Amino acid sequence: MLPAMENERMLFDRKSAAATIGISIRGLDYLISTGKLRVRRLGKRVLVPRAELERLVAKDQPRIVPEAERGQ
Repeated sequence: MLPAMENERMLFDRKSAAATIGISIRGLDYLISTGKLRVRRLGKRVLVPRAELERLVAKDQPRIVPEAERGQ
């Protein structure tokens, strides 16, 4: 077992993944079908890795520009 991830879930089903990032299952399915969110398939199960959810959320965050860079 990985010590740092003992209590952290590594894979989410579609319903849990959608709830975790605050979107509908239909929205999650859209992200999967367009290739914006990579999944793992185990038989008929579709599982979303935690790292993919974190990547998606981090990508959509606006960049905070320090005042020094704003030219003020």
